[in-house]
Amino acid sequence: MASTVPPLGSILLFYYIHSVSGWLRSTSTGPIVYAAAFIPLGGLNLLPTYVFSALGGWAFGFWTGLIAAMTGIVLAALLAYAVGRKAAGERVVTLLKENVKWRAVYNALLGGGFWRTLFIVTLLRFPPNSPFAISNLVLSAAKTNLPAYLLATIFGMLPRTALVVWIGAHVSGDEFKLSDQKWLFWVGIVCAVIVIGVIGKIAQAAVQRALASLPAEVAPSEMSH
Repeated sequence: MASTVPPLGSILLFYYIHSVSGWLRSTSTGPIVYAAAFIPLGGLNLLPTYVFSALGGWAFGFWTGLIAAMTGIVLAALLAYAVGRKAAGERVVTLLKENVKWRAVYNALLGGGFWRTLFIVTLLRFPPNSPFAISNLVLSAAKTNLPAYLLATIFGMLPRTALVVWIGAHVSGDEFKLSDQKWLFWVGIVCAVIVIGVIGKIAQAAVQRALASLPAEVAPSEMSH
């Protein structure tokens, strides 16, 4: 659901984007309604952040759109965290503890204290093409530190959100064609490669340290898995 429903939601919103944006502009509480609407839509994996952010820029302009978009995104992330923790229970953490490799990677990425968790989750949030819904699900199921999770959501999502809001605010005329911004795709690819490289290095080093500390008769068995 987290991987398939948001794209479907984006298609639906793009279809009605003219009427939705017109209604939001026509009411003085438009930014508040806009931000509040994304809490269930984003928190329950019904709408991706890039469509939501673009709508905010188009309806309200850059600064109002950015503030409203970030408010909705952070509160949606909080709801998604609560839902993910409840749905996953203890199963994910139990699975991580059962395998020495997975446990080592988890400890390296999210078990190294507040600041390390903040750094890693910010990296995960940063690329424009990073899936908001799936990352919420995984991070909440793994019981990521909540303050670090929320701060990293702000730090990591702010640049990409500002970028899409800016694009939405500079769309002219009655046609909304975010897909024309092909350079955004390539920026996302480059950012994703950098993030994957950094996290991969940390994970690889953690695995090697964990395996090196095992008795000789245990390590080969774990390595075979």
